[in-house]
Amino acid sequence: MNGKVTLALIAAATLAVAYLVWFDRDRPGTQTAALAQRTLLPPGRGGRAAAPIDRLEIVGPDGRIELAMGPNREWQVLAPMADRADLGAVRELVEALETALKFDTMPAGPADLEKFGLRPPTVSVRIHRGGEDPIELLLGVPTAVEGRGYAKLAGSPDVVVVPDEIRQMARRSPDDFRDGQLLKVRPVDVSRITIRNASGTIELQRERGRWEMIQPVAARADDKAVNDWLDRLCASGIRQFVGPDLGNLISYGLAAPRGLVRLEFESPTDASVPAVEISFGNRADPRYAPDSVYVRASERRLVAAVPLTIEEALLLDADALRERTLFLLNPDLVDRVRIQAAGREELVLARRGDDWTMLKPVPAEVEATEVMRLLKRLPEIRVREFFTADAATAATAELDPPRLRVTFASFSSENTPESTAGETPIATLSFGAPRPDGSLLVRVEGQGGPVVARVDADVLSVVSPDPIAWRPLRLFGETPVSIEALTVEAAGGSREFRREGGSWRRLEAESAIAPTAIASAAALISRLRAVRWVGPAVAAHGLDAPTLMVRARAEAGSEAMELRVGRRTPEGLWPATLNGRTGVFLLSDPDYQILTALTQ
Repeated sequence: MNGKVTLALIAAATLAVAYLVWFDRDRPGTQTAALAQRTLLPPGRGGRAAAPIDRLEIVGPDGRIELAMGPNREWQVLAPMADRADLGAVRELVEALETALKFDTMPAGPADLEKFGLRPPTVSVRIHRGGEDPIELLLGVPTAVEGRGYAKLAGSPDVVVVPDEIRQMARRSPDDFRDGQLLKVRPVDVSRITIRNASGTIELQRERGRWEMIQPVAARADDKAVNDWLDRLCASGIRQFVGPDLGNLISYGLAAPRGLVRLEFESPTDASVPAVEISFGNRADPRYAPDSVYVRASERRLVAAVPLTIEEALLLDADALRERTLFLLNPDLVDRVRIQAAGREELVLARRGDDWTMLKPVPAEVEATEVMRLLKRLPEIRVREFFTADAATAATAELDPPRLRVTFASFSSENTPESTAGETPIATLSFGAPRPDGSLLVRVEGQGGPVVARVDADVLSVVSPDPIAWRPLRLFGETPVSIEALTVEAAGGSREFRREGGSWRRLEAESAIAPTAIASAAALISRLRAVRWVGPAVAAHGLDAPTLMVRARAEAGSEAMELRVGRRTPEGLWPATLNGRTGVFLLSDPDYQILTALTQ
């Protein structure tokens, strides 16, 4: 055989194989063909894969139900009412139909259909798949084998045995195919809330991620309280579908509802539904829907019974949704703090770079951390009660004149486009006198309208008008003092220690106290730091009969430092004084224990 003949034969064989591949490209293989024979629903046109099911018409014991997939690929109930579908229930039925296999096939004449429950069928399902001709599936009675039932495709001479779950799903009532969640709303998409109930109208607006109250007063809302309430509302389920919202609303108490909730969206995904409203009616009949209330949902045009937990909207008042902290303050914007107590000279603190200083009543150093503590803690004071309208006016009389006034201000040394030179108040707080119940009134001005509230009286402990309270907490400056001698006195007696040759020893007696413990006490004294200053000494401090006295000398001939420690406070701190310094400061308990260890 010559080369030309060989090449011709190879070319012919290649063409034959290509033709067979092209001819058989759409013909199913043996296994695929066998599986297609067992599949309940026939393939698409020309034996191709069928389009997904996008519409179902069910005729069963409860009448006709029509379900269809919308343009957004979500299922809707079209008949016997228009409503959102329960996607889980619909998809369960669709998947069962698309994947069902025939267990058996048997010829059956018209006379045989009655015994299979197919004349008339217990339920029929008309199946639509894209633009193809609809398929009608007739479902009969269960077989003797559990979990299987008789069925028949309209136009087919055969009866088939299929999973009985298809018949059970198709026999569901129309309400079983409806979405059982009252609202299809993501709480994060809600930008405005209106609540109308017996207490009046509450309006809330989300601004830059935070909730603000618009009515009945302009105030900050409690983000957690609003978001938690909104989460519960949006998650509320339906216990019973009652009817369309065009029915007899009087019998449900919805012709004149007791309350209403309206949710609005800043950027609604569906422009046709920019807001949803829920109206609240009577309590539901406990025989059919126990612990439920009738509501009307505008978005779905329905009346339903829902759990009573949703009724909390009717019980809300504005106070329940207000931010319970006193006011907002950005510490970075504050350059001046003015504290004016009745009968005392004004105290003025000023920012100097990263530090703070006292301008009045006398220039002095101050502890910057104490100023920042004030800026942080005062806005966080929890409010017991807000006063509005007439109550706020009446409460104001108790604040004139105030017992204490605190002003936070910014300061500019020169005119700028944003502000003029000098101080610009940010917020001013006026405090009244403590009440017998441990509270006091406070008025906040400078952040919108004035706010009058009742807070715990211990707020006054955060704001001291005494210059002593603002002193630096480091008692000996930044450079530690080198201690050479220590004397410690307590109820157990007196101990005296001295540093000699770089090591510590007790004088006049042997000591079981380790030199490291003495060195620790000396180092503590050299870098002594207060927890905070509290002001002048009072009897409650117990400094007239101190629990501990420590005398320390830096070098021979120098003046001794004397530390007097009083009685332990309820918060576990120790009032103390240092000679040469006026006022009382608080010593931490760990520091106290280091010093008392020398008396053992």
